[in-house]
Amino acid sequence: MSDKGKEFEELVHYVYASLLKMEERNAIISKNVIIRGNDNTNNEFDVYYEFKKVGIPHRVAIECKNHSRPIERMYIHNFAGKLESVAPMQGVMISVSGYQEGAYEIAKKKGIILLEEKDLPRFNEILAEQFKFVFLPDENASGEPFWTLMEIENGENNGNYVCMPSNAEYDFIIPLFISKKVAETFKQKYYGNRECAVRGIRREQLFGLVEFTKIHNIIFWLVLSQPEEDGFDYFILTTEKLRKNYL
Repeated sequence: MSDKGKEFEELVHYVYASLLKMEERNAIISKNVIIRGNDNTNNEFDVYYEFKKVGIPHRVAIECKNHSRPIERMYIHNFAGKLESVAPMQGVMISVSGYQEGAYEIAKKKGIILLEEKDLPRFNEILAEQFKFVFLPDENASGEPFWTLMEIENGENNGNYVCMPSNAEYDFIIPLFISKKVAETFKQKYYGNRECAVRGIRREQLFGLVEFTKIHNIIFWLVLSQPEEDGFDYFILTTEKLRKNYL
């Protein structure tokens, strides 16, 4: 890496380290970190930080680009590959020269935040995006591996999952669906007049949801088929089963 690139990395580390000292006293931040992925590959990140909110761990990797031309989509692809290897991990890329249009398209699909040098330090926005990525699936999220129903308020996802009637044993019963079609049919039959929408759950969001069960007593129902006159088929998914089989 050139001296210019090193100087840019130092700038990014300084800005984020300073902000983290103010915002998150227990945060961890490091430079040039190598993390072994789920596929046993080593993945190096320019800047890495980890913190907790409401007891839930968040991990963010920052890639620094000091190129003379706008960043091409292949760099986003490569970054996304590393993030997937160490998932769940929020990715942030910072470039001094901007990005090509194709790079923005790939980043949106992969949930990667793209910033330019002039955007520093927008830590609060990054933090907000991190929570949104983990807890608020949008209309672009695909069901990998499940789909669910979320409440809509003023046209926006308000962060609340639609729950089945609870009982004395559990605080919340959250239905998950094996396909978007099953979820849509379920919504029409049982929640036709309610302000809610079908949303896909990415693996990263499922991780955040499972971590939330450490705070609340939650159980999941995996709905297997479209509901019929006499009800619907489902089986109970405990937090342990979700962790073992899907995370």
